[in-house]
Amino acid sequence: MIRRALLVGALSAGAALGAAAPPLPLASEAWIPAAPPGARMHAGYLLVRNPAPVAQRLVAVGSDAHARVELHETVVRDGAMTMEQRRSLALPARGELRFAPGGLHLMLLEPTRELAPGARVVLRLRFADGRTLSVTAEVRDARTTAPHHHGS
Repeated sequence: MIRRALLVGALSAGAALGAAAPPLPLASEAWIPAAPPGARMHAGYLLVRNPAPVAQRLVAVGSDAHARVELHETVVRDGAMTMEQRRSLALPARGELRFAPGGLHLMLLEPTRELAPGARVVLRLRFADGRTLSVTAEVRDARTTAPHHHGS
């Protein structure tokens, strides 16, 4: 009986240690430039940091104000700037992904409500391990907003 209890205890402790997930990434600096009324898409920008010593993978993003969200990257191909959809993005160990104008960005499609400056949108980031992270993005007047960088 004691031997069985020790075995069960050892298996439980081992499972708990093996199941420890790396720290969840951190999201900040989230914002969306305001678009004209009736616009069918918005861009979204943010910073995602990975404090973990292992790489993680961002596989999807959802929005409480859009029917669909896609991961996009602006690239120059044959001298022309174009946007390419990404199925997922690697988040390096102790690294970051910066979503900013002219680079990685979110394409927020089919808004479900009007998004005037000052509105808030909840973005839900989903990682390959199934965990999710929510961040609130503020809609900002695009004419007066410069991209924000570290420390803003």
